[in-house]
Amino acid sequence: MSLVIKVDNVRKRYGANEVLKGISFDVNPGQVVAIIGTSGSGKTTMLRCINFLTPFESGSITVGDFNLTPNASRFDVRALRKKIGYVFQQFNLWPHKTVLENLILAPMMLNGIDKTTAVEKAQLFLKRVGLLQKINEYPSRLSGGQQQRVAIARALAMDPQVLLLDEITSALDPELVGEVLKVVREIAQEHQRTLVIVTHEMAFARDVADEVIFMDHGVIVERGKPQQIFSNPDQERTRQFLNRILSNDGF
Repeated sequence: MSLVIKVDNVRKRYGANEVLKGISFDVNPGQVVAIIGTSGSGKTTMLRCINFLTPFESGSITVGDFNLTPNASRFDVRALRKKIGYVFQQFNLWPHKTVLENLILAPMMLNGIDKTTAVEKAQLFLKRVGLLQKINEYPSRLSGGQQQRVAIARALAMDPQVLLLDEITSALDPELVGEVLKVVREIAQEHQRTLVIVTHEMAFARDVADEVIFMDHGVIVERGKPQQIFSNPDQERTRQFLNRILSNDGF
């Protein structure tokens, strides 16, 4: 099976602080990988490097046929991003555009899709996330959970090979978390796209992921199947993290 993502010895620093210390991992097509860890462990930075939203100092990242190094050209980055959908913590919807306009802008501008086709696809994905009835609303008239579901639909509208999700429930009120996770569960179960999910929702990671990566202080401490990671981790640092997190969550 050919790899869809290969991260090879990636390093990233901010001044004297080395956030990623030679990270390497790979992801197979259709696989769902959850990245967990403490705040400041490098999870989000790693995810952003895959899409080159955060440039890195050394190493390489391959997504499909595209290989990026620190000196990647603007053309290469643009081509890579056509393959990747990214869902942010804070939704990042255009506030002055309707839900429909948010979904059709990138497919038309980046993929050259005509407006009729873009609208049809937008309707399809909004129906999928249960928000077709909100197609002409502005983001300010939606709840946080609805905005995040629109953001997921917007990412899917680009037909990405890879979907990156960065703590997509962290900005939501607790009662809205479930509606967003339900949509992601359904996408994950289809295995039509490769998903890399940074999350603090441990039960969600256990249920949807094929593999779990635990990061701490810029390194991958442990990687394995969810049952192994959550029930019998190999590393003491993983056990300490999970004992603290899971006891607080009543896991």
